[in-house]
Amino acid sequence: YLQRHALKGNLFNADRYGGYFLWKLYPEKKVFIDTRYAIRPQSFLAEYLAILDDPTLFEKVRERFGITAVAVPVARYSRYSTLSRTLWSDPDWRLVWCDGAEALFVLNSIAASAPLRLDSPEVVDSVAAAIRNRWAGSLLLEKEGLGYLASFLTQLGLHEGAERVWRRSGTSTD
Repeated sequence: YLQRHALKGNLFNADRYGGYFLWKLYPEKKVFIDTRYAIRPQSFLAEYLAILDDPTLFEKVRERFGITAVAVPVARYSRYSTLSRTLWSDPDWRLVWCDGAEALFVLNSIAASAPLRLDSPEVVDSVAAAIRNRWAGSLLLEKEGLGYLASFLTQLGLHEGAERVWRRSGTSTD
C-alpha cells in the first residue's frame, strides 16, 4: 500500500518493521523506530513504549515527527492493540489495509483509498478470503491467519465479525 500510494509524511511503526521499511521506503518515507536501540537515547524507546500503553500520547509525537501512517502487527503481539483500537475509533484515521498479521492506518486527510470497514461482514469475508487464498497450501497457516484476524477484530470490539471468521474457519472460539 505504501509503495503504491505516494502518501506524504512519515511512518509510525512497530520496531521490528523498521529495518524492512527502511529498506523498501527510504528516503521517501522515514520510519519512527527500528531495532537499532543502541543508536537512540533510552528516553526515545521509553516514549515509544509509553505511546503503546497510552495512545493519548501519540498525537504530540505524530505532530512532532510528521506521522501520517501507522503500521502495527495484529498477530501475536497484543502490545499494539490499545493503539489500534484508538486509531480505529478516531475519525481522523482510517484503516486502509489488514491481512490478518499487520494493519495500516492512514490519516483521513491524505488517504488514497476508501477505509477498510472491518465492521462490514462483506469486508471481513473479503479479508478472510484473501488469507485463505494466500495460505491455501497450508491448512495450519490458513487457520493461524484467520485466528489472528479474528483476534484483531475482537481487539477492535468487532465481536460479530470475529465470531463470523471463527465460524467460517471451522475453528472453535473455545
